[in-house]
Amino acid sequence: MSRRIAFRNAALFDSRKGVMRRGATVIVEGGRIALVGGKALAVGGAKVYDLKGKALLPGLIDCHVHVTAVDHDVLRLSLQPPSLIAAQAKDVLRGMLLRGFTTVRDACGADFGLQEAVERGIFEGPRLFIAGWPLTQTGGHGD
Repeated sequence: MSRRIAFRNAALFDSRKGVMRRGATVIVEGGRIALVGGKALAVGGAKVYDLKGKALLPGLIDCHVHVTAVDHDVLRLSLQPPSLIAAQAKDVLRGMLLRGFTTVRDACGADFGLQEAVERGIFEGPRLFIAGWPLTQTGGHGD
């Protein structure tokens, strides 16, 4: 059973008209936007949050991240065990999610294990897509 959440009284950006639309209701089911409508939209058993006119944004997407770049010193990073890098990547992933990114594409460094850790809920983070996966099974910039 998917969890249903309703955000009422939200301000949404109307990209066609270039204005903020006030008083919108957004229904989210299973972590995805299901319906968008006005104040009269039926919420049917959803947990309701009144946003009191605040802006509501969809999750952001970043198409070029390096979740395992936990150190700017590439030599020092190359000398760390992969398990330590993965443990440090946990904080990087969580930070991305807290900044509003619900989907990211790792351009090089992350592997299927990190992707699976997020999917299973072991690590808190955005949906993680890996460049080149599963075609090359190595990641990298060449999708």
